[in-house]
Amino acid sequence: MMRHPFVPRLTRLAVTAVTLAVGGSALPTAALAAAPGGTPSNAYQPKITWGTCPKPGQGGGEPPVERDERTECGQLEVPVDWSDPGGAKINLAVARLKATDPAQRKGVLMWGPGGPGLQGASIIGVYDRFSKDVAAAYDVIGYDSRGLGANAPRCDKPAAPPMLPASKKEFDQRAAYNRALGESCRQKTGALMDHLDSDSDARDMDALRRALGEEKLNYQGASYGTVRGLAYARLFPQHTGRFNLDSSLDPRAQTSFDKFAGDETAAAERNVRAFLTWWREKSKDKPKQDPLTIYRKAQDNARKKGGRYVEDFITSATVGSSSPYGWPDFSKELTGRADGTVPGEPGKPVPYDPGAQAIFCSDWRGGDQSWDAYRAMLDRLKRENPLVGISSQAFSIAASPASCIGWPGKDRESARTDPPAGAVGQVIGVRNDARTSYTWSRDVARRIGASLLTVNDYGHAAYFPATGDGPKSCVTKWVDDYLLTGKKGSSQCAAE
Repeated sequence: MMRHPFVPRLTRLAVTAVTLAVGGSALPTAALAAAPGGTPSNAYQPKITWGTCPKPGQGGGEPPVERDERTECGQLEVPVDWSDPGGAKINLAVARLKATDPAQRKGVLMWGPGGPGLQGASIIGVYDRFSKDVAAAYDVIGYDSRGLGANAPRCDKPAAPPMLPASKKEFDQRAAYNRALGESCRQKTGALMDHLDSDSDARDMDALRRALGEEKLNYQGASYGTVRGLAYARLFPQHTGRFNLDSSLDPRAQTSFDKFAGDETAAAERNVRAFLTWWREKSKDKPKQDPLTIYRKAQDNARKKGGRYVEDFITSATVGSSSPYGWPDFSKELTGRADGTVPGEPGKPVPYDPGAQAIFCSDWRGGDQSWDAYRAMLDRLKRENPLVGISSQAFSIAASPASCIGWPGKDRESARTDPPAGAVGQVIGVRNDARTSYTWSRDVARRIGASLLTVNDYGHAAYFPATGDGPKSCVTKWVDDYLLTGKKGSSQCAAE
């Protein structure tokens, strides 16, 4: 099983791209009978064209390993613009593994990967997404969201500025880069760029449900996959089956750069302080000085070298403290950064991943995007979180608030609206998650009336399938029981 180094323990997601956020406008299934402009419902009838699966390593994002021979692959044609169902279309890749015990079949279960950037169709049949008994009871399906794979945006590649603006000049450079990239994508890709939001994605999910002839859609979404899960539950609550959202984002946190970055930075600051306590009290390699003294020396050395080295230090602190599995190595790195034997390196330019950036920024704008608001945010975060300053999650990846400064397009206010109570059954939050703050999962669960599983551990995306007939972890049992029986209820799981 592949693992991303940011989350070495809890994330068992197969990762081909890494990123993370909330989406669009509202048009329930019933409304398709009279779509905007009076388009009749028979203008679009979803259908999957089944065929052979791509060979290993072929196609956008196709993994270089063989699939399960039972895997079925196909194409789902959907409208580019759901307000015009009879207009231009795109094809989304779909993959399915049918239930291994047809007599016990409960329906379809969609896996919603994170990112944005992970392609659902490319993983089905390659990595086990669910435990053996769940796979026996459900047809497991996945699809490549619009903006990914064969539908990835075509864009120019402007000269990339620094990731974390440290002056108005650099802030303006970041805004100009984002704007130029977005405009080039719109020019070269066309109208699809205006419809990469998660509401459009949720309508694609419902088209897939309809094409499969199912009354209900069951769903397991992780990280950014929770965004389309929330959008689907808001737009199509009558068709939600058993919905489980793992490490959820919170639409209410998308209202400002300040709120989004503040929640992530507070999580990173707590992790750094927990790491320092471990180093001081439990590490086998006892430090020669107090760990906080070493940390501040390493931090000061980065500041003396300048802003780009500060970016590097912030990223190291955010990632290095994110899991106890990495703490021994992080302590050695900090010791070297403090005594000068590990010089660090200047931060890298803004990452080029237009698909992830376009999807994220279609969902998210972040309120006041002026330099004055940004500077005030940085000052506040540094006061409140002196060890981190700002989480690298807020600026160092394509799907981050900093990537949306100056991005062209509309803000979608409907994304801030919650689904009705009961549309989502369960939410998982990892207590020390530095990527999607635990407070997001907790607050979402409270507002929408979902059960909450609190995982008292580190990492991101807590569910992973049991191996064969082996024992199940606390999280796995909790999720599997819900998917198989509908049993739910708020609970907690200890670190394992």
